[in-house]
Amino acid sequence: MGCCQGSGSVPVESPSKDRLPPISGAETTDIRICTSCPSNLYNHVEALCSELDIRTAFGRKGDFMEDTEGEAWFGKWQNRVLQSLDDALQTKKSEGRFTIYSLMITDEDNENCKLEQEDMEKLANALQFQRDSLSFDVIRQLVCVQDLTTEVGSLPREEHDVQRAYKQFLRSGKHKDAWSFYLMTMALKAQTSSPGPSVQILIERSDIVGSILTGKGAHQPKDCDLRFCERVEWLIKCAEASRRIRPIVDKRWKIPIRFDPQSRLTQWAVAQELDLSETNVDFERDFASCIQDFERDFARCVQDVVLSSDNRKGQLRLQLFKRWHCASGIQAASQREEELKWILQEATAAKLPHDLLNDVELMLKQCQEKRQKDVLYFVEMLHLRPKVQFARYHRKHEHDPEKEGKCFCYKLYGQRMGWGCSWHKRYLEYVREAVAAIQKGQEGDEVAWQYHRVDEHGLKQDFPEGYPVDAWCEVTKSWRRGVVKEKRTRQEDGSANAEACWTIRCEHGDNTFHSAIVCDTSLATKELLDHFGHLKLREIFTEYLERVSVLDVCTSRLGSDVSVLMIKLGVPTIGSLHHLRDRFFSGKLEEDITRGLSDWHVEVDNGHFLEFYEHTLLALKDLTPHQKKHLQDIQQWDQVHLSAPAGAGKTFVAVQRVINVLTEETEEHPAHVLYVAPTLELVYHFIQWTVARLASQVESGLEINQLLRRMVVLHSPYRELLSPTLDQEDRRITLELAGSIDKFALQVVDESHTLFAEGVDQGILADLKSRRRLLLSDESQAATVGTRYPEMHRANLTEVVRSTRQIVLGARSFRSDTGAVTSAGTDGPPLKSFLFDGSDARSEFELYAQHVADAIAHVADAYPNISLHQRLALLVPDEKFLKQLKTALAPVLKSKLPDRHLHCVSFQESLRSLPELFRTLGSQPVQKPQQQFEHIVLDTVSVTDGLEKLIVMCIGLDAPIRRGAADLVTRANLYKGITRAQLKAIVVNKRVPEGWFDFLTNVRFSGKELSEEEASKYGSQAAAKICQEAKDGIGSAAQEEEPTHDSRSREEARPQPSVPDERQADLKNESSHVERSQQETKATSRKADPDMSQPQTHSTSTAERESELTGDSETTPQHESSIWDTRSNTVSAHARKPIFDPFAEESRVPVNSEEFLLDPMPQDQPREPFDEEAESWQKVKEAFRADSFDAASALAALKNFAAPGLPYPDEARAFVVQESKRVMRCGGDVERAAGAAESGELEELLILLLFGVGEELDMRDCWTVPAEAWRQLRDARWEKLQRANFYACFSRSSQGAEGAGALLSALARCSQLQELNMYNCYEVPAEAWWQLRDARWEKLQRANFFACFDERSEGAEGAGALLSALAQCSQLQELDMRNCYNVPAEAWRQLRDTRWEKLKRAYFPQCFNDSSQGVEGADILLAALARCSALQELYMVYCERIPAAAWEQLSDGVWPALREHSGVPERLFRRA
Repeated sequence: MGCCQGSGSVPVESPSKDRLPPISGAETTDIRICTSCPSNLYNHVEALCSELDIRTAFGRKGDFMEDTEGEAWFGKWQNRVLQSLDDALQTKKSEGRFTIYSLMITDEDNENCKLEQEDMEKLANALQFQRDSLSFDVIRQLVCVQDLTTEVGSLPREEHDVQRAYKQFLRSGKHKDAWSFYLMTMALKAQTSSPGPSVQILIERSDIVGSILTGKGAHQPKDCDLRFCERVEWLIKCAEASRRIRPIVDKRWKIPIRFDPQSRLTQWAVAQELDLSETNVDFERDFASCIQDFERDFARCVQDVVLSSDNRKGQLRLQLFKRWHCASGIQAASQREEELKWILQEATAAKLPHDLLNDVELMLKQCQEKRQKDVLYFVEMLHLRPKVQFARYHRKHEHDPEKEGKCFCYKLYGQRMGWGCSWHKRYLEYVREAVAAIQKGQEGDEVAWQYHRVDEHGLKQDFPEGYPVDAWCEVTKSWRRGVVKEKRTRQEDGSANAEACWTIRCEHGDNTFHSAIVCDTSLATKELLDHFGHLKLREIFTEYLERVSVLDVCTSRLGSDVSVLMIKLGVPTIGSLHHLRDRFFSGKLEEDITRGLSDWHVEVDNGHFLEFYEHTLLALKDLTPHQKKHLQDIQQWDQVHLSAPAGAGKTFVAVQRVINVLTEETEEHPAHVLYVAPTLELVYHFIQWTVARLASQVESGLEINQLLRRMVVLHSPYRELLSPTLDQEDRRITLELAGSIDKFALQVVDESHTLFAEGVDQGILADLKSRRRLLLSDESQAATVGTRYPEMHRANLTEVVRSTRQIVLGARSFRSDTGAVTSAGTDGPPLKSFLFDGSDARSEFELYAQHVADAIAHVADAYPNISLHQRLALLVPDEKFLKQLKTALAPVLKSKLPDRHLHCVSFQESLRSLPELFRTLGSQPVQKPQQQFEHIVLDTVSVTDGLEKLIVMCIGLDAPIRRGAADLVTRANLYKGITRAQLKAIVVNKRVPEGWFDFLTNVRFSGKELSEEEASKYGSQAAAKICQEAKDGIGSAAQEEEPTHDSRSREEARPQPSVPDERQADLKNESSHVERSQQETKATSRKADPDMSQPQTHSTSTAERESELTGDSETTPQHESSIWDTRSNTVSAHARKPIFDPFAEESRVPVNSEEFLLDPMPQDQPREPFDEEAESWQKVKEAFRADSFDAASALAALKNFAAPGLPYPDEARAFVVQESKRVMRCGGDVERAAGAAESGELEELLILLLFGVGEELDMRDCWTVPAEAWRQLRDARWEKLQRANFYACFSRSSQGAEGAGALLSALARCSQLQELNMYNCYEVPAEAWWQLRDARWEKLQRANFFACFDERSEGAEGAGALLSALAQCSQLQELDMRNCYNVPAEAWRQLRDTRWEKLKRAYFPQCFNDSSQGVEGADILLAALARCSALQELYMVYCERIPAAAWEQLSDGVWPALREHSGVPERLFRRA
């Protein structure tokens, strides 16, 4: 705040009522300068001084004066006055004496004014000393504003000068021009006794302007031109804004920023159309948002709102103000809680008003209550390793005060060094911090941050061998991270300094380099924290770590002693976890974080991240929306059979139910649970999963063991009951014989398709009684002809949560059915194949070992610096294959990957021990030693039921197709092997003629992103067809004609159905596998080309020779695919057609649109001619033309004529419409029929809706229609429907909301729909909205869903299905989503790939207000709208919680056609 100034001993002249101060009598050689002015008079005094040619030296609030509590304001005022006086003296010469009048405004009594007045003598003496060549006096003159005003009125003014000032005001409207016009007119009025008409107009308009500028109130001008009225209105708004801002800035928050009407900030607030009315209770929040927008968009003007570092109190209050109003936009409750705690603490220390503190306390309490309800699957840490950032110190030098003209280099090194010595100052600061901490008895891990190149008096700490450091490399001229290998010390000639030289081994690899400068890795972490601060870092990570919650940022050390920045995360959904994983593997996560940190480069600690990912997968706590939808009613059933594809969450559901039983409190004896699985490996996996979940609910391993004692397991051959326990020493799972238990509260049978296969002995299972049973199955993993399940309630899942979309689509080719399966995961990398020909030069297993090693090397190259420990599984067909491959593989791996110490273990070995993150069971994880070996799993595919790994290789699983029982086993193994992978599936196989992978020789990798066409349009019936032929015995005659050894070996070469002695049978039946495979490949093998990047085509002669061998002359073209990457195949494409080809045209079948989310509308079928003589149609005519019309008979006749699946001709629809008007009581009117339906008379309404709807259907306000009527619309024939209106049909008074699902199911099939109105249908439940997930409204132009998802909504969880359907509407022109603030963030993300190129009008008011549930998805919506270049109207009012970053992602002028808008930043529609 600028205040009055002056000096006590300097001559003073005070204002008097009797006379004017002698300012008008000043000589022309004198200098007048206003040196002090109260801040609320700045604008007025500055304008007066401008008219009187008086210099000004007073500051401005937020400029140099800061505020009255700023520590440096007085010194800044002194400097400003001296500078202004010195500038005025620049033109003065030494001749003659003159006077400097220091004018000081005294209209307000202020303590700071007195300080300034008292200091004037010192300033005068300093000025005279500085300008001793000049002769002058300094007189302090106290004046009032009225004194200056009187002098302005005495100035001579001509009318044309005032007219010119008036026109300038009309052109610009600026405050400066307004003041000039007002003051000039004042002088004109004083000297004009009888003003003429033009002068009178000027005077009247000047009075209006003056009353506004001086704060005396204002009245709206009458009978004035439009331009003047606009300018006056602008001045009034600025004055009003200043008045509204004053209590916020001055009284409530005490922030020293400019808020007068002329401040840029006030003008910006007016320009942004801030609601200035007294009824706007959110004005303070709006103003806070205005400040942030102003700072972002007008960086050049930030002196209005940015304070100097000296004014710490002012800075803190401004920061508190902005962060308080941003706190409500923080989505994570825990993160918001931390922010509010800090605000409350600092606001209390700043002594802000009690009402403000109470507001903060209230929001903090609400946040803490909400946090208790928040569900995060798991909370863990992301470790970032900052690289040394010495741009601030490197090559910079620091002056040594002890040696004039020298820097610290001379003390440290004896000469000036190129790398600089600026670091030394920072080092000494850290040493002082460490000493101070030690003296106070404090303990800290990271206090003494030391450089280890100091002078002879410095402190030293030797790094031991193997210690991680950052070291300067002179060769690369950069800082590199590594570990100490050796330290040498040498004595410089003539110097007392002992110079150390370090040998450093690089972090990645065995390369070494020498360095004379090394430092602890903690310095980089410390520097990063010092540079940004915790709060700023958390803001950055929140922005760049999408779809997860950043809970905390702190420092830590890894087991290797490397210092890291630890980010504590909360993962809300499985989709968020997959998204984070994919960004990690693609490198985008690290790139984005580095970009957010500007020049600071960080590395994500790979090992810990993958442990975090794997741990989180096991620690899932909540069902996905798909699982909720399909499993919501299974709790009410005691006997449930859950069928789902691999990775859909069957075992997760089982774990959930087991834990519920184990942890439920009951007065009866503790309940026991029985878990049944086909393999011991799956038993271990299930126990691990259960322990992972229990670890988050109990405090010790002892409690977990107590719960596990009530869990009993049974596995093949189902003879003994076992009880699991955890060894307290090494945390390994052990199984002991269970006691005598024959009754269980719950029985879970995992992979039940194995247990209930024909011919499988179920052992003692039939003797065990269970009150509740849960069966889990996947028919596509079954390898038998048939299964016999007990009669139970059936539930089905079709969404895979474990694997990527690519894996789901690749495995779809091998499913035994054609049902649609979707993926909740991301696209992920394509499946990879390594197909090779046999060779006489090397044995089959030498070839397999070579190609498996190539595949592992490919994984190592694709994911560098990623440990494969417990993350890679190699699956083989049987035990004999395993033993021979293991023997051949060991030397090849050692040769090809010498830096990797890979060790093969079985699934059973890998699953017996708990993962590292679980080994402490609730306590802080201990740092593990460095792994000497990377354990990769090598096991048979028969033991993998229910298991999974990050990366899976299917090795040698292929076999010839012979249309027999062996085909069922091979197909099941291939499907099972591929679906074990979470991220990447790889196939390594010798080419098998007529095999299942034969089609891959004709597949060319496109290298493109996964397209919707390829991903969703068709399934394949190729595998299902072969399986059916095998089951029906087709092809048995052909098998009998095969040579005996071939027939026997083909049939027996692959694992048989899962039976108790399965693995022994595998070993016995595989005895001739190697010899047979070599004989089969001799006829067609050829030398592989190691440089071949794509499958090549055989020569004509080779193709003919193959055609002769197979007896098949039919050829097939190559297919292009983005699902299969075949570039590593070394086999040639062949001309003959594969027996199994899922890409073949005849194998493709349209996916059922009711099952698959992305299925397009089915192709239109050719129209058959209408047969009017058909018996069923004659009955329809008879019913309508009977003497007495019976609606029930007519409805029955129509249903018989147009049953589902039969065509419904237009002629029939026209007949129903016409006859209904004649014979129905409702006269064919839908609204009247709906009214009758309330009393139970449904038939007429159903006839009209099922068989009489043409291009338009209007059912507005039909809320009386009962649910039973809506339910019958599931099979409605609305092929022609273009406009549908269901306004308020499912509002508060609705009687039919439970039937809304059938209606929406019918609407989903309306491919011609152009307009849809669901205004106020907030009673529609979530499961009903999900019926739209496969809608294809390719012609939809207008859609209205006003208030469908507000606080009254019953269906917000289904909003994702609706938005997914809308995202496909490429013709959409108008979309109304007002008041849909309950739409969750995950639903908004369905708009990620939206292309609304024709959208013109979009309405989203209140979608992101304080009650919004989906603020985290706002950036996706805005990004989608940013692609709508034709947008003309956009309303985003009351969307205050949209993060600033969401707006910032949009480029300037993104909507050039925008005409009407609200709540949209101006820069987004500014014309180019």
